[in-house]
Amino acid sequence: MKSPIVEFITPDSRKGETEYKEDELFNISISNVLNNSSWKLTDLLICTPVVLNHILNQKSKYAPFDINPRTVIFDEFDEMVKDPTISQNIFQILRKLASQDPKLTPFPPKINEQRQFIFCGSTIPTQFTNTSNKLAKLVDSDNTSVNPFTNGVPVMENLMDWFKDIKHVKTENAHRLSPSVEHEWIDLEERRKRLGCKDQQEQEQMELGLLIEIVRKSMDERKSKSIMIFAENKKTIDKICDALRQAEIKSLPYFQGVSNQGRTMTLMLFQN
Repeated sequence: MKSPIVEFITPDSRKGETEYKEDELFNISISNVLNNSSWKLTDLLICTPVVLNHILNQKSKYAPFDINPRTVIFDEFDEMVKDPTISQNIFQILRKLASQDPKLTPFPPKINEQRQFIFCGSTIPTQFTNTSNKLAKLVDSDNTSVNPFTNGVPVMENLMDWFKDIKHVKTENAHRLSPSVEHEWIDLEERRKRLGCKDQQEQEQMELGLLIEIVRKSMDERKSKSIMIFAENKKTIDKICDALRQAEIKSLPYFQGVSNQGRTMTLMLFQN
């Protein structure tokens, strides 16, 4: 049995009490992962597509076969592939680990052919199957930096073309909400037309006003003390927090840019 390898990352004494910047933390994390991401040391590697692609690129300079998984799992594939940055890294990973073209991968075709890939998703967005929403081909020997959201063919068609024996496993309740989840469907498009929203700003104000109504209803009728609101990005989070503040409803943001101390405080106040 191999002895476990434990690495401790301690703050630089020169930093004092100052927190590390995001890029400094990323470089520390990457160095730590690169030092330990070897099949001689690691049985299971869990990371984001961005980090994995970075590892493969770095390893290719001095140990191209050091990361050679039998199985590769992409969780939340349906969500990740919609993000141009993440999808670009996914496609570059697939070029290295699944391609049969020696120009794109250091691995012999037989090794990549035996590798298993699992793409997990909670749903299948329309851009996966709709030919009017096209994405770039997964394998493109002429341009390895092509944007996945410019031109090409739908993702599902690409996958089925690349992985000849791919199996599509779909649960019986796909695209359905669990019957145990109480929910309300609100047609925003119909609401916009009914209220006569003329531009983007009016639509945004309408949606924020609707959100305030839902929050107040949850607080008054359901006696909810803690409510979690999900948003797409920091800009939207700031707008929601500002709208809640104007409605005299206490709120705290939680996103990547918040310091560790701020996140801890937010979670503590949310639980209480």
